[in-house]
Amino acid sequence: MLKRRNFEVLKQCVLASKPFDSQRAIANASGLSLGTVNTAINELLFEGYIDESYGVTEAGYQAIEPYRIKNAIILAAGSSTRFLPLSIEKPKGLLVVKGMPLIERQILQLREIGVEDITIVVGYMREKFFYLREKYGVDFIENPEYRQKNNTSSLMLVLDKLHNTYVCASDHYFAENIFEKYSYTSNYTTKMVKGLTTEFGYTANERGKFIEFRMYSEDEYGLVGPCCFLEKDAAIFKKHLVKEYRKESTTQMLWEEVLGGCLKKINMYPRPYGEGVIYEFDSLDEVREFDESFDDNIDSAIIADICEQLECAPSVLSKFEPMKIGLTNVSFKFEVHGCPYIYRYPGEQTELFLSREAEAQAEKLAAELGLDESIVSVNPKTGCKLSKCIENYDYIDPYDIEGDQKVALEMIHKLHDLKATCEWEMDFIPNSEFYIRHLEKNHYDFSAFSDMHNEMKALDAAVKAEGHERVLCHNDVWFWNFLKEDTGKIHLIDWEYAGMNWPAADIADYTVSLDFSDEQYLALASAYEGHELSDAEVRFYYAVLALCLWYWYVWAIYTEWHGTVVDDMSMWYHKACHYLALSKELYNLS
Repeated sequence: MLKRRNFEVLKQCVLASKPFDSQRAIANASGLSLGTVNTAINELLFEGYIDESYGVTEAGYQAIEPYRIKNAIILAAGSSTRFLPLSIEKPKGLLVVKGMPLIERQILQLREIGVEDITIVVGYMREKFFYLREKYGVDFIENPEYRQKNNTSSLMLVLDKLHNTYVCASDHYFAENIFEKYSYTSNYTTKMVKGLTTEFGYTANERGKFIEFRMYSEDEYGLVGPCCFLEKDAAIFKKHLVKEYRKESTTQMLWEEVLGGCLKKINMYPRPYGEGVIYEFDSLDEVREFDESFDDNIDSAIIADICEQLECAPSVLSKFEPMKIGLTNVSFKFEVHGCPYIYRYPGEQTELFLSREAEAQAEKLAAELGLDESIVSVNPKTGCKLSKCIENYDYIDPYDIEGDQKVALEMIHKLHDLKATCEWEMDFIPNSEFYIRHLEKNHYDFSAFSDMHNEMKALDAAVKAEGHERVLCHNDVWFWNFLKEDTGKIHLIDWEYAGMNWPAADIADYTVSLDFSDEQYLALASAYEGHELSDAEVRFYYAVLALCLWYWYVWAIYTEWHGTVVDDMSMWYHKACHYLALSKELYNLS
């Protein structure tokens, strides 16, 4: 192993385009004192690593070879939800900043130091990276679990490639080439981060070696940029990662969290940089500030749609922030001249279990009836929706019988009384079977619920045989979709599940996530109907609630399979069992 001073001097001799003409020139290039360089030169001459003219010998090249960075891994599987709306249309690493996609700039900088072996781990919109193979000769590894697991799962796929290696994030911008061809130790680049952030902070010992990572940093140097491994440390980390990955909790960790668990066993140091070198953009506003021409080359259909709807230029859109990242859609908030708006972009394949045409029709009726005055537009073909943002609101109190609950029922009645129709059916059993088919196609074992599903199908058939009227319904009237302004005005939002259903379905939906007793539920139904329920109506309302709960339970399984936890899943299942039992008895179903 080379001494540190000898490594630094030998490295400069290797990297020099021609031999140095003096030890002072070597000192200037390496940053070492002239005396230290003199000592190193004498030792390197003795070892036969350089000659008298400071040229590197074959033995010298062999001596420094263990310190050469041989390859790079670029993690690019994530969806970068913090960078909405642009990350909806392309991965963040492909954003063009200062005239070049971020990931291409890194690839070129890596190639400048001689790293040609570059592997990119892709997931979200993976196909948009594929052109890089033909352009730069990079390799790809696809992470099929990028939605369900964190980036630790990406690193698990490339363990065989982790030795003398740079591990990079695809969305960083380096104003200068910070990659080094040779490194004396494993290291992680750091920069000053201002304020309290989610960048990893760290603690180092008296020798400067990392001994702890923290999940935050505040007005201190934090981990930002590439991590450089040397082979010995990479081997220790790989062994630790494989062991830890057997734990379910590890799959949701960032890979740096796992690395933090073995810092005492490896020899890794911070490599600090000052301002103006390493950039990580967390918002559109940040990249605009850095690149004044960014708006001129933004190439975004979403931005173009917003500008067309609001008749404005891209430059006046500001303060973008995520609002909802879910299975059925992605929503973000932004401002135009100080006025807040929300844009909703539909999730993948939602057209298979939702009707955007029905939603657009329902939203139009809701605006005309004064049920939702926030809507600006809904595109019935794409499902994109633009709304005014309702600020200073609270959710209604769903238990307030003479207040909020009464108003909510009146609003629901307004819609139902129109007896409007549309072409799409919100039919609990057939629609739940869409999710079941999808799950089973992807090897989810639904057999444990087959008996209950068949019982729900029999109940559905019994209810349908009674011939109850179906009209255009909201089908998602949970209390958090009723927004109450300071003025008392209530808006019923989120009409994406709108479609033909029994009016009783909206009453059932109102209660699915509430701890209503049977008596409270029937009282709500009676209030809606305007009279005490008959025995036939009681069994009908019980059955509709059972079917409604079953639909949302199956939806929850499907949603969690896609990586989004649904807190109410257990409650929906147990309530569905309860109301199925009641309904079977009342409908005389064995």
